[in-house]
Amino acid sequence: MKSLVDIMGGTISVKSELGKGTEFIVDLYVPLAEAKVEEHSEENITENLMDARILLVEDNEINIYVAQLILEKDGCVVEIANGTYHCHDSGCF
Repeated sequence: MKSLVDIMGGTISVKSELGKGTEFIVDLYVPLAEAKVEEHSEENITENLMDARILLVEDNEINIYVAQLILEKDGCVVEIANGTYHCHDSGCF
């Protein structure tokens, strides 16, 4: 994370207290886009995803559940690989 923040010209700071937790603060300069962003309707995006084959590589069960739920709701066919090791086993993507 720090190397990405450095590349983007930002700063990262950490505050930590035993028994209370840790706070990470990331400051990045992100310029406003000059080009006008084309608007897409939700229907257009959903149509583009219909029957798309998605290889979901994730090792967190909650993230897998949420991503799979959203993708399948939009008509995607989702193959799940639990981490990069299992990603190679699927072989069909």
